[in-house]
Amino acid sequence: MIIALQIATIANFTAGTLLTPRFYLDRLSESNIYFFSLNDLPISALSEIKKRSNEDDIDYTDVLEMSDVEIVKTLNTIIPPEWVKSSVESSGVAVGDYIRGTTEEFDIHIPLSGRATVASQELKKIIESSNLHEFAMETQVKSAVTSAASGNWPLGITVSEERLMKSVEEVTSEKWVSGQISSALDEVIPYIVGEKDEFSISVKFNDRVEVASKELKQLLRETDYYNLLYDELMGPTIRSSIGELAVLPHQVQLTEEEIVAVLRKVAPPEWVEKEVENALDEAVEYLVGNEESLTLSIDISTNKETAVDGLINLATKRLDEHLESLPNCSLKDVEQLIALRSTKLPFCYPSSAGLRARMETLVDKYRKDVVDSVRPRILESIPNSISFDESSLDDKSSRHSEYKIASGSISMSVSDTSNVSGILHDLRKLIIDGWQFTDKDLQSMITDSGGEGTWEKFMHARELMSTGFKYSDSDLQDTLLESGGQKSIDNLQTVRNYLHIAGKYRFAVYAPAVLIAVFIGMLGGRAWISRLAWSAASTAVASLLIWVAWGPVFESFAMPTIESTIQTTMNRSITNPESYPETTALVVWKLASIAESTVRDVAGGISGSGLQSFLISIIFLIGAGIWHFIGISPNFLPEKIRRGFLYSGLRR
Repeated sequence: MIIALQIATIANFTAGTLLTPRFYLDRLSESNIYFFSLNDLPISALSEIKKRSNEDDIDYTDVLEMSDVEIVKTLNTIIPPEWVKSSVESSGVAVGDYIRGTTEEFDIHIPLSGRATVASQELKKIIESSNLHEFAMETQVKSAVTSAASGNWPLGITVSEERLMKSVEEVTSEKWVSGQISSALDEVIPYIVGEKDEFSISVKFNDRVEVASKELKQLLRETDYYNLLYDELMGPTIRSSIGELAVLPHQVQLTEEEIVAVLRKVAPPEWVEKEVENALDEAVEYLVGNEESLTLSIDISTNKETAVDGLINLATKRLDEHLESLPNCSLKDVEQLIALRSTKLPFCYPSSAGLRARMETLVDKYRKDVVDSVRPRILESIPNSISFDESSLDDKSSRHSEYKIASGSISMSVSDTSNVSGILHDLRKLIIDGWQFTDKDLQSMITDSGGEGTWEKFMHARELMSTGFKYSDSDLQDTLLESGGQKSIDNLQTVRNYLHIAGKYRFAVYAPAVLIAVFIGMLGGRAWISRLAWSAASTAVASLLIWVAWGPVFESFAMPTIESTIQTTMNRSITNPESYPETTALVVWKLASIAESTVRDVAGGISGSGLQSFLISIIFLIGAGIWHFIGISPNFLPEKIRRGFLYSGLRR
């Protein structure tokens, strides 16, 4: 009786509870697994990530400028535990009922587009409040700035790494970068979730040019405007006009450097600054598309006139130096030179003041020849303005930044080249048109890196985001057909039939126990009431033993061993606990607690069924006793059976 009733109890509990999806879904819900997975688990993982980051001297979580609690709160906003629970339970019930044969079909649909939209909104908030801009500047941009600062800049400009970094941060400000990312997300997310079939990201740089111009002007102020104007611009212009030497009468020569130095010396600082900044403003107008050609012009006519006296003084000084270098003249030589009145430079020059006084008229003539030649041979040879366009810049080979513009990418390198006009043209096109990145560029990028298969997987993921996760009994059959053929489908159908029968006729398992109880009653009693009492009593005893075995005894003796086995099994299943030991331990603890709780619920369910059988048996036993002592005649029963009850009453 005990064995039969226990088998029936276990079989009924299995068919009615263990084989239903709701049992396992309830276990997950009671264990609070959804909250655990999206709160306790990520907090532990973030804590260990932060510790590992500190060991590497880079704390990546600080980039977000969010606490662990705030990060987890954002995660819960994107993926709410309630949404996960609802999705899991609805899917689990649908599939479980189909496997049990309760339903003939199932159709799972979990929408995902709404989650992607929420994720986009949360990502914008994170970017706006994060330290991502500073992190990117420090880890990605700084190395390029270091390389650029150490290189040779155009027009002799020199700048420190710190100062250049400050300018880059000003041009690509955090507010501007965040705005571009936000706009890009607004464009891409509808494409990702399938609301649009194409997208186009456009980054405009025209407003950045003005900021860059201000920064460049400031860099020039801090560097040396004079060096830029005279050494890099005016020097080559003078060299091309008069050559490296300006040859004046009487073997007087002025170098290009000396002429530039005079022009530079007399130029007012505010004039230099104004002319250079005007040239930069003209370049900006060209780069942003307001002008069709680049023509920079610096008016130096005023500077030339201001420099006349300086050039004359320098030329006469060179004449005097040359005269001083001549051999000493005697009185006879001086008289001869005066008599000849030669226009050529004398072959000697007296050292005494008296003889020099006698030659003063002749020397004044030499000086006049030199002075009169300064304007026609120097100043008039130098143009009144320095003008150049993008093509003339090609003649100035220098080290500069080379921009390469490709579909979907912008790269910058420093190299020696003279193709300045080409660079300006490409840079101007980039500023006017902006940087474009479309769905076609994305397809090319993914295909080039991973092939057509990768692009197909991406499109499948995009379709999944658009339509949501869908899976039906037809999909299951297709999967089985691909993996095991028609035999797999037939096996599934066989299992479904058996499970359906088990669920439908699960109470039939009590038939052997009922027959045994009836047999005991027939053997133990002579009347129907006594037979009922014997059957109820035997059932009560068996039920009580089942409750004791699966209740107190199981909890006291079997459960400790089971808990130890579960813990050992869970620990062995973790392949690499050293990576995140605390989080791993937390996962093991949670899985072990779920397993232990499930075992307890199974044992509790069986013991509960035994207790129910015990209570029902007691009710029947009490009823039989009351019936026996009161002596009620069951007139509603057949006479033969009624006689049995009456016989039992007479014997009392």
